[in-house]
Amino acid sequence: MIRIVLIEPYYYDSEGVRGCFADLKTQWHHFRSVEEFLCVKDMPDFDVLILGSDSDIDAALPRSNPFPAIKQHYPHIPVILFTRTEDPQGLAALAEQNPFAVISKQDNVQEIRNAVIRSLMEEEGVLISPYVQARLTHAKVGCNTKMTRMEQKVISWMLEGQTIGDIAQATKRSNKTISAHKRNAMRKLGLHNNIAFCRYLAARRQQVVSDAGAHRLH
Repeated sequence: MIRIVLIEPYYYDSEGVRGCFADLKTQWHHFRSVEEFLCVKDMPDFDVLILGSDSDIDAALPRSNPFPAIKQHYPHIPVILFTRTEDPQGLAALAEQNPFAVISKQDNVQEIRNAVIRSLMEEEGVLISPYVQARLTHAKVGCNTKMTRMEQKVISWMLEGQTIGDIAQATKRSNKTISAHKRNAMRKLGLHNNIAFCRYLAARRQQVVSDAGAHRLH
């Protein structure tokens, strides 16, 4: 029997993870947060922990990364990070925490199963999933590709909540031209679709709020 702790706040993500073990004998302990998990004083023995992140910013920022607290309490348990972040810097930061594996929620969920089975074989080193590896490789290839001034402006305006139409009207350019600037900026940021772009904007906005709060405290 494989004894698994799953920390995952999203119902569909947790059901997807559990579903890929349907043909194996498993025992699950499911928690919605790290805090809930660490509050359990008499935790039954388990073999592996799967830690799902609930936002890009939580995964990317060291100050909110719960991984060190888990390793402090359970230093010998392999931890698989199951992350939403698509930011290469955030993914690299997660890998540097030295978990057993870093797997993206964009990966096939079978990658979780493979990682759990490999963790039982006591393999060493950080297992990087195919999607995460592709993101990290893409970032290295494109690291010298800088956005033009207009591409940077389009991103800044969209961070402020303006739409393609708003920007086109304000700059007296066509929607098609502004969309092209946006696509070029996305490509240089390593963002492959609008969902990833929206997550990027949300993470950037949250970072601005966090920085502003920290500045007020000082």
